[in-house]
Amino acid sequence: MGSSPLKDELAPAMETTTQGRVKGVMQERCPNCHQGQVFKTKGNPLRFQIPVMHEQCPVCNYRFETEPGFFTGAMYVSYGLALLEMILVYLIVLPFSLSVDWIMVAVCLPVLVFWTFNFRKSRMIWMYLF
Repeated sequence: MGSSPLKDELAPAMETTTQGRVKGVMQERCPNCHQGQVFKTKGNPLRFQIPVMHEQCPVCNYRFETEPGFFTGAMYVSYGLALLEMILVYLIVLPFSLSVDWIMVAVCLPVLVFWTFNFRKSRMIWMYLF
């Protein structure tokens, strides 16, 4: 019940599709070979542990930081993710007629909770874009 040879030949070609790229970002796989894990650790927002990246892919040796400062642009992606989370929470709490103070707490809380998620996904999106 192994995979067919035809499927194995098509695997690299399938990864260049939009669906393959989204899958690679969500699974945090190497943008070059789509097999190696990008992060050594995922981090822990409760312990203030930052996610740790491999310097290069453990499978194909692709260097993730292609030039100094490469991930500076990922900050903009992270900002966009945080803004999207805040807007979604605002739309969810809006019908509850909460005070402005509670709305601010509810809107800002996801940014604190999901900062390691945003860190990882923004870097993955940035790598897959460039």
